[in-house]
Amino acid sequence: MNKVRLYHGSNVPVYVPEIRVTYPHDFGNAFYVTSDFRQAKKWALHKAKYSGKAYVSCYTMDKEVLRYIRTLYFNQPSKKWLDLVVKCRQNKYQPNGDLIIGPVMDGRKSWISLRL
Repeated sequence: MNKVRLYHGSNVPVYVPEIRVTYPHDFGNAFYVTSDFRQAKKWALHKAKYSGKAYVSCYTMDKEVLRYIRTLYFNQPSKKWLDLVVKCRQNKYQPNGDLIIGPVMDGRKSWISLRL
């Protein structure tokens, strides 16, 4: 079976992923993971500045699962991606996907996105 490792950076260890309703993020209320350990570590260190310690939780997922869930995929920032991020941040997104794969908005991508 084909496996993929995913990471979640936080100020607490997360043994069982769950979606918590918080303020709107790039893709709405969701459980955010990345395949990039460095990105998860960076986020964990950011969260730890405010409280707790830095933790990177690791999960292994069978890629076969992706065949059975609705996936929205964005390879890079685009107009369609930006429209989705804006809707999610305004809490106006009606989910039509179980999994969203794509870049998250950060300082560098913010400038790229504003030119879309």
